[in-house]
This record gives sequence, structure tokens and C-alpha cells, in this order.
Amino acid sequence: MQANKDIKPKINKYQYTVYGDYFKIKPIELDIFYLTNKEREKFNLRSLAYDVKNGEVARIKSKDLHDNKYFAHKSPTYGSPFEMMERFGITYSSAGENLAAGYKTPEETVKGWMNSKGHRENLLRKEFERIGIGYYEGPNEYKRYYTQTFTAK
Repeated sequence: MQANKDIKPKINKYQYTVYGDYFKIKPIELDIFYLTNKEREKFNLRSLAYDVKNGEVARIKSKDLHDNKYFAHKSPTYGSPFEMMERFGITYSSAGENLAAGYKTPEETVKGWMNSKGHRENLLRKEFERIGIGYYEGPNEYKRYYTQTFTAK
């Protein structure tokens, strides 16, 4: 059976667009997607669409943070967030990235981003249209890594 590549799944009481295979998104990533759009709605901003390709890059970044034991936007493996997106074939007119580590829940993670000026600006930037979220968990100091990639076409 072939999955529909662009579907609008029902997430809680809100309707959001997903570009790509919805079933590739982890439940914790969907929770962050939902909470991110809830924050945007508080400021009368349009909801972001979930882009599975952005999410795959975000998940690779979260795993890279864990595996290479660093915490920075510039990856020793992939370079800047923009170089990484381009390397994986993501096209955009503008883009951004949020990182977090150590938070135990999606709620704590989004709250942390909202309490940080630069992360909040990315999360609430009106130009952004799509988001991808990557979560990776592994045994080390932080244990949980979260990445959001934002793009505008």
C-alpha cells in the first residue's frame, strides 16, 4: 500500500499540513510541531506546515550533536545549518534552526525556546512556512537532543 505523500492529518483539534510521509514523524516530534504552532497562533501567525524532508535533516542534526559530542549550530560533519540543508537538497529563500538538549518533555523544550530571544524569533518569524523537527535520544550528558529547521520557499 502506498502512503499519501502530502496529507493533512488531524492533530488534536487543529488541522495542519504535512509535506511528505506522515508516518515517518516520531510522536515526540509531532508534539513539538503542535506546541510550536500553538505558540504561533497566540501571536496570530499562520501555522507552519510540517516538511518531512526538513524533519529528516533535523533528526540527522540531533543525532550528529549526540554522536560528535558538541552543541552548536555549526556541525563538524555538515557545516552551518544552511550548508547542511543545501547538502540534503532543501531549497529555501530563508531558513533558521533551533537547538535544544537535555529537556525531558516537548513542553519544556518549546518553553525553553520561547524564553530565549533568538530561538523565539525563529519560532515566531512570520516569513517561515515550513518546519521539520528532529529528536534523538542516546546515553550521554544531555541524553535528549531536539532540532527545529525552518524554511520559507
